[in-house]
Amino acid sequence: MPLWRIQIGGANVPVAAGSLRIEDNIDERCLAMFQVIDLVGTAEYLKGQTIEIFDSTDTSIWTGFVDIPKRRALEGDNPFQFIWQIIGVDNWYLADKRLLAKSYAATLAGDIVEDIVDTLLTNEGITYTAGSIDDGPLVAEAVFNWVPASRALQILANRANFWVFIDKDRVLNFRERDGVAAPSSLSRSDIRRGAMQINETATKYRNVQYVRGARTVTESSVTEIAFGDGESSAFPMGYKVHTLTSVEVDTGGGFAAATIGVKGIDSSKDWYWSFSSENIVQDVGGTILTATDRIRVIYLGVIDIIVKTTKNDEIVDRLAIEGVGTGIVDWVDDEPDLRDKDAAFEWGISRLNKFGEIGKVLIFQTRTTGFAPGQLLTVNLPDDGIDGVNMLIESIRTTDEQDVIFYTIQCVQGPEMGSWEKFFGDLVARTEIKVIRENLSEDETLVTLKQWSKTWIEGEEPNIYLLRSPSSTLVPSSSIVPGFLDNDRLKYAEVLEVTTENVLLRKILTTRTGLTGRNLNNDIDTMLFVNPSEGVGSVGDIVWYGGHQATAVDGTGIEVARETEGSTKTGLESWQLERTDTKGF
Repeated sequence: MPLWRIQIGGANVPVAAGSLRIEDNIDERCLAMFQVIDLVGTAEYLKGQTIEIFDSTDTSIWTGFVDIPKRRALEGDNPFQFIWQIIGVDNWYLADKRLLAKSYAATLAGDIVEDIVDTLLTNEGITYTAGSIDDGPLVAEAVFNWVPASRALQILANRANFWVFIDKDRVLNFRERDGVAAPSSLSRSDIRRGAMQINETATKYRNVQYVRGARTVTESSVTEIAFGDGESSAFPMGYKVHTLTSVEVDTGGGFAAATIGVKGIDSSKDWYWSFSSENIVQDVGGTILTATDRIRVIYLGVIDIIVKTTKNDEIVDRLAIEGVGTGIVDWVDDEPDLRDKDAAFEWGISRLNKFGEIGKVLIFQTRTTGFAPGQLLTVNLPDDGIDGVNMLIESIRTTDEQDVIFYTIQCVQGPEMGSWEKFFGDLVARTEIKVIRENLSEDETLVTLKQWSKTWIEGEEPNIYLLRSPSSTLVPSSSIVPGFLDNDRLKYAEVLEVTTENVLLRKILTTRTGLTGRNLNNDIDTMLFVNPSEGVGSVGDIVWYGGHQATAVDGTGIEVARETEGSTKTGLESWQLERTDTKGF
């Protein structure tokens, strides 16, 4: 029985000895490379033809498709003898070539995966079994806008901290990373002598994760009024526009409604807007507004945000090891497709779960069969400090050396590294610097995240968590403030100049959650988004106001919180001021 048997398009092909290599990496495409001998010059191999590889027991061990067929002439006098260099890709090819355009809401990740197979990939011969797809977390919202099905599946796996692959039988697997055990454990006797190394890896380690590029929507409609100048036909808004509600124009007789439409789609309208554009644009045939004319725009705004998640136990452990500094290791990922803050937090947490640990890498050669990327391998190497430890098999390289099959296996304890190509690609992306606008494209805004939190105690006055109503025995005083209505607990914030305490900006809070149910131990999360042109100067304190008296007028309402910021706000950045209030009684 030969060492290998390979079929292309269902027919056996003559393979050059020692030429076969299979590269199988978790979360990446599996490649098979080999050479085919053509001594009569009649063979032809085409991209997309099926490939199947059998071992010495005639068991199928790999299936896929021809990706790159290259032919070169053999040395010698016969011009019709050739060597074909074949590079094959695994069954992900079937998911790469199909596009998905579909949305999901409040659906388990596993159910989304099943739906992708049922509605799209089953026609390509991909199936799943009762045990090959785990449920995974609930996905609040997922929108796939004409993306390859393979990309959609990988996004779901990354967000769920799962791994996904299509096996040689074209069965799709979507599994928890500790969900599949290797068929046997590993001991010293399984390893080729002199073919083992153990390293620590921290190439992707982080204990603080920033997610940049995500967006959210203002809690309520924004109203803006601007004057014409006799020249302009475009009026910039304070926020990028998510949804335009109305445009009204006052040319001297009061505001009158104008017609609105989507730029590039609608026609014969007075004014146009585009999603995530700052400008409201007048129709080319419209009358330009003069300096005495006004335009009033009501809309929902889009906000570019940055989200921070931390792994506090890892920070403490890192500080203990390093002995100096903070123990913090920062990392930032750009995820412009995340459309709200919750999705960004979910992404950040998944990254910390995956990469928030210093890992060990074990690389060894073996002749033992049955191992596959994604399996958890129990490693029993007590003399090397790894005894009874589960390690994730990350990659397997299969080669034949003088008629002996060897498997070079890399497994990790902690985050997987990826291939060297993937590693260096990530390294280049992380250290790339753009001139003037560092790591910032021309249509992005630099967003600086600033966060505060407070736990309230019962004796504090005023207190946004107290239920209190005036009565014959309880009257307001300088030390007793009536209870706040739910919607009035936190309403406005002011940015104060550091020396004079003049108000640089007063603005209604952009988003608020957790305002209802004050008898519960719920948090109140608020955010104020400060645009580049707002609050510019040397900033001292940030003050939050509540109460029904709080309006857009400076100083109105009841001061409920004050924090010292102490930095300079420039016109080149936006500030995202976040606050979390917790009931502590």
